[in-house]
Amino acid sequence: MDKHNAHRKGSFLERIIARTFHKIGFDTKLNSKELGFEADVIARKRGFTILIEAKQYDSSYLNLGSLIHEWASKGKTSGVDRTLLVITGLKDIPEKYQELAKSLRVFLWDEETVHRLNDIDSKDELYKEIGKKMEFTDVIGQLQKKALKILLVKTAVVIALMLLVLLYFQNITKTPEVSDQTQIIQPINEVESPIITTTENQPEKTPETVVQQSPEEELKQFCIDKFNEKWQKTTVHKTTLFEEYDSTYEWGKDRAYSNYKESENALTRRGTTVEEATNIYANNILKPVLDKAEFPIIIIEGSYELQDNVKIEDGAVMCDKNGILER
Repeated sequence: MDKHNAHRKGSFLERIIARTFHKIGFDTKLNSKELGFEADVIARKRGFTILIEAKQYDSSYLNLGSLIHEWASKGKTSGVDRTLLVITGLKDIPEKYQELAKSLRVFLWDEETVHRLNDIDSKDELYKEIGKKMEFTDVIGQLQKKALKILLVKTAVVIALMLLVLLYFQNITKTPEVSDQTQIIQPINEVESPIITTTENQPEKTPETVVQQSPEEELKQFCIDKFNEKWQKTTVHKTTLFEEYDSTYEWGKDRAYSNYKESENALTRRGTTVEEATNIYANNILKPVLDKAEFPIIIIEGSYELQDNVKIEDGAVMCDKNGILER
């Protein structure tokens, strides 16, 4: 499938996903960047947010392990309630990736699941089915009860305020009952002197509020600065936050496997398999770097130029709070 047709199919699938969630009362946004990165679909209902990403498997080689780690990290840092990955073009998702997604709280659907749910006409049945798959039926029910309680409290407060205002206006419209009407007129010679305000009476001006960056944002900016300082002609394509050793190791190993897979023929001529090359990289390069890391870390994917004018087009650099990690 060429890129144009794959894009059209992907866009069509995203609209189907958005329409399916809209049927059960979710507000949906397509291709939104409100979370700091582009998401295919964001679905919300009563404060409950689902991050949805659809990927076309048969358009190019797709590293499922790396993809699951990436969107698990994005879902966690953006604070959404659920993260859903929809994989098309793959008949059966391997069990090891299903287990990985489950451990990282990422929900996996295939294209058949999307179309089957879209064909359900009953709103109640569709809500029940999706709620079961995404494990949110009880959660949204509790949010609805909480929202109802808040609404009742707000209504009671508004009614109380309206009664207070009514009583106030009733009191100020009454004529004061005094024996001598002149008693309510203040004599001229008893008028109080005006209050002269000085700078001592002025409240101190509060300084403008400084917007504080989150620890994740500070680490990301620190690592980008170190990346730009270390190499020439740098370009940052993507940054990803990793908080644990194991997930970073799996991500790096999956990425190496993907890269070696593209040059499998050359490896075969040298008598090496993709799996062997991947294990050598993981044990001799990746592991020594991670053993020195202080988590969380940022992985920067981009391009840069080495001192001998060698251009790295698609490199991945790891960085912790101390700077760029190297062997």
